[in-house]
Amino acid sequence: MAKPNTVIVNRKQRGNLLLKSIKNVNWDYGDIEADYMMGEQTCALFLSLKYHNLYPTYIYERLKSLGKAYKLQVLLVLVDVVDPNAPLKEMANVAILSECTLICVWSYEEAGRVIETYKMFEHKSPQIIMEKQLANANGTEGNYKCAIEALSSVKSISKTDAISLISTFECMQKIVKSTPEQLALCTGLGPQKVGVLYLIKYSFLLIHLQAERLYQLFRRPFKRD
Repeated sequence: MAKPNTVIVNRKQRGNLLLKSIKNVNWDYGDIEADYMMGEQTCALFLSLKYHNLYPTYIYERLKSLGKAYKLQVLLVLVDVVDPNAPLKEMANVAILSECTLICVWSYEEAGRVIETYKMFEHKSPQIIMEKQLANANGTEGNYKCAIEALSSVKSISKTDAISLISTFECMQKIVKSTPEQLALCTGLGPQKVGVLYLIKYSFLLIHLQAERLYQLFRRPFKRD
């Protein structure tokens, strides 16, 4: 069973460098089938591509053992090989067939932020941010209004805070790339709000980076032997 405000970790993950990067939420070992349990219905399996090259059947066995135990099952892949094209395409196919959400990261720090973000959003609908992005892309809302509503949908961030952020940084891109010290310069943002916002803005950055990386990967033609 999930513990409030605590990520449950499979004991087999002991020694994984990812654990050192989970700093903003509590975690504890537990008897679970998944590697990480971020909520009652949310879990993650972690896979290093370097490990996958050595043990290619491992992830298939883990997914078979996990079954459909959780509503949201994340396949968290660490890209730590020189040429990730072939294994990433394989993982994309695996995720589709197993109905998992594939998230690629390029460092243990990124992986830790993913686990933290899922835990922090445990009781929030993913539609909150997605609807704002789609509305903006379709031109049904102005950039300014869309940004204010997206930012103020985060717990503890008011519309006044959102307006202060936008006035200071002028665009979402600058907010995403800002440091905690820069965020603290905004009127009304104390240490707690800065901490929450820093984690939330990371999820925006992760989405953009991953989209760009996967686009670069899948736009390349297959190599012919």
